[in-house]
Amino acid sequence: MKTKTKLVRRAKGLSISIIIIGAALLGFIYYSTLIHFANSGEHDKIVWIEGHENWQIYIVIAYLALTTILYALGGLFLIRINKNISKGVPFPKNNVPVIITAGILAPFVGSYSETLKNVFAGEYVNSLDGTGIFAMLLLFLFAILYKFASLASEDSNLSI
Repeated sequence: MKTKTKLVRRAKGLSISIIIIGAALLGFIYYSTLIHFANSGEHDKIVWIEGHENWQIYIVIAYLALTTILYALGGLFLIRINKNISKGVPFPKNNVPVIITAGILAPFVGSYSETLKNVFAGEYVNSLDGTGIFAMLLLFLFAILYKFASLASEDSNLSI
């Protein structure tokens, strides 16, 4: 019983640390993205493309929104793990849709992240590279493995 309590405390401490670091990183992403709008000097200033200003703003907003959703899904994943680990369920089934949703969002976040550099430079380039697709496939693979782990965990709890 003491080991289980120690495990729960360690898992919660690690999860809280990850959430704090993630929130700090998300804050830095917001700061470094929005600083381009505030800069009046030549360095890091947005170069607006005439006739495409709305598209450039859309890319910035979409990038910030999808990145926030991706970080929120990561936080939800950790909260659900911590909530269920104290009940003896290390792989809650309700995390599988969270992982799949993150897998669907990952290529878009990666694409917008790469395109954002072009938006700030005033270049009219939209990029979708293999990294985002690889991240999606990796997260789908993780979701399948997680699903098997949750079924195995459930099965072992039933057999005891």
